[in-house]
Amino acid sequence: MNVKAYNHPLGECHISIMGVPELAAKYQPGFPESLEGAPFLMPMEGSALRRSLDQWFDSVGVRPMVRCEFGDCDLFECFGSQGAGLFAIPTVAEDFVLRKHPVKLLSRIESIKEQYFAISLERRVKHPAVIAISDNAHHKLFELIPPEKRLRPV
Repeated sequence: MNVKAYNHPLGECHISIMGVPELAAKYQPGFPESLEGAPFLMPMEGSALRRSLDQWFDSVGVRPMVRCEFGDCDLFECFGSQGAGLFAIPTVAEDFVLRKHPVKLLSRIESIKEQYFAISLERRVKHPAVIAISDNAHHKLFELIPPEKRLRPV
């Protein structure tokens, strides 16, 4: 059975590199070259964020030491907040993670953009729930990003 689905862009944002204060202080000077051999918590192979990070590491000529690979962003935060390594999160979640965990911002990677979509069975969105998700993303979620961190709604 074939199901036709449509994606509806919600927005996009950069990636932020986070870590406990000691790691952030150690690897911030000379960033991004300082990441050579740095302990890093990575997304699972094959994920969009992993591909983006691997390409970015190649483009800046560094190879961090991959400590763990996770399929769940909450695990990055949990292990990262205990000092297991640096980790990448969507910039839209930066303030939330900073409030929730004893970590610091190391840097933002502006050349990596995470994109967010609503998926529906309708070409033109009619379902009230999908409309509410889309409206909230466009008017609330991506507005929470301060102007210097914001890209644009797609």
